[in-house]
Amino acid sequence: MDRLNGIKNLGTGWVRFDVDWSDVQGDGPNNYDWSNYDRLIAGLNATGIKGLGIIDYTPRWARSKACLDSEYCAPADSAQFANFAQAVVKRYAPQGMHTWEIWNEPNLEYFWQPQVSPAAYAELVKKAYVAIKTQDPSAIVIAGSLNSRERGDGNISSTDFMAQFYAAGAKNYFDAVSIHPYCFPTMPSSGLSWTGWAAIQSAVPSVRSVMADNGDGAKQIWLTEFGAPTGGPGNAEASNTDTDFDSNPDHVTEALQAQMLGDAITDYKKMSPVGPLFFYSYQDDGVTSDTVENFFGLLRYDGSAKPAYNAVKSLITSNP
Repeated sequence: MDRLNGIKNLGTGWVRFDVDWSDVQGDGPNNYDWSNYDRLIAGLNATGIKGLGIIDYTPRWARSKACLDSEYCAPADSAQFANFAQAVVKRYAPQGMHTWEIWNEPNLEYFWQPQVSPAAYAELVKKAYVAIKTQDPSAIVIAGSLNSRERGDGNISSTDFMAQFYAAGAKNYFDAVSIHPYCFPTMPSSGLSWTGWAAIQSAVPSVRSVMADNGDGAKQIWLTEFGAPTGGPGNAEASNTDTDFDSNPDHVTEALQAQMLGDAITDYKKMSPVGPLFFYSYQDDGVTSDTVENFFGLLRYDGSAKPAYNAVKSLITSNP
């Protein structure tokens, strides 16, 4: 509850979290452990924060024989995944949860193993959508969850993935699209066409243009992850005065992080139609610099505020 109260004090109205199939049914298809999510959703309701649940990942028993060693393996049977999605909604719709995202970053090989497949993801979304809507017709089902920064090395760009996703017949099986428009070390409003932020709607092509080409131009795009790490293994550190592109920086200074997140809020308010903007993340996961993943927080690992915390809070409270 301390963390949820801190998030509420920041002024944000949403929290995004995994509903990990491997956590709930890790012991087999007939066993359920909802305890972690029961506590979380009770906490959300107590603080008045809305929840966006990501239904994702795969217990070992539900993986194909070609991919057994990671929860990021694609499900062997999308119908089994849909059954789990329906069980999730059956339990939590009566508790006020009506917004669901299907998987996380399926256009990256790391998160959709052993090989990215827009067609397989489309099949997963189609089955999950029907299962969720059957249980809760008022539910909002969000597809995509696309990382718009990474490409190559087995990954597929957000625009190419969306085009193939539509080609696989997914058009009528989602209510909105989600994207993770990372762009560090440059500003969201920079206008640089290669950035993840531009992939939302200003690049050619963009996720918005692919949606429009398929008759979905009026659907919302939700920005379900955005941020910049303030530490990492690389020697290069981008700053407000030196983005240091030539050194390919893997992290930014705390001052630049604050500037980027503030710029994201300002530019986001000019977009339409869009859903909520989610920052990744609230608090650092650790202090070791072997990975940038430890340093995306608005708070440091010890709970002290980075400049980004106050910048975001000021913008939210002054212009909600």
